[in-house]
Amino acid sequence: FVVTDLNYPSEVFFSLSPSSKNRTLFTLDTNGTLKTATSFDYESNASSYTITVQAKDELNATTEGNFTVRLLNKNEPPYDLKNSADINWNDLENQDRVKDIKNLIKEMGRT
Repeated sequence: FVVTDLNYPSEVFFSLSPSSKNRTLFTLDTNGTLKTATSFDYESNASSYTITVQAKDELNATTEGNFTVRLLNKNEPPYDLKNSADINWNDLENQDRVKDIKNLIKEMGRT
């Protein structure tokens, strides 16, 4: 998150507003970096969450804004080997698994 204090050149700090109903699911660093405070699963959880972010300057002037955080659906193992479009071939973190899947698909006669 980024905010500019037009009235006074000061440092601005961020926090999740006490009124933010999903505040327990996220953390917000004072520099504006939003992080999850829990593990989300697209299939098991809601796909979007509204949070209220508060910006405060050194004179305690504040402003709040509502934001929506949306979960993205990531295909997780087991992959549908009949549909090679389900596999992220560029997943650098799992190159060994990608090679194994490619070899298995070749053995099944699919490319």
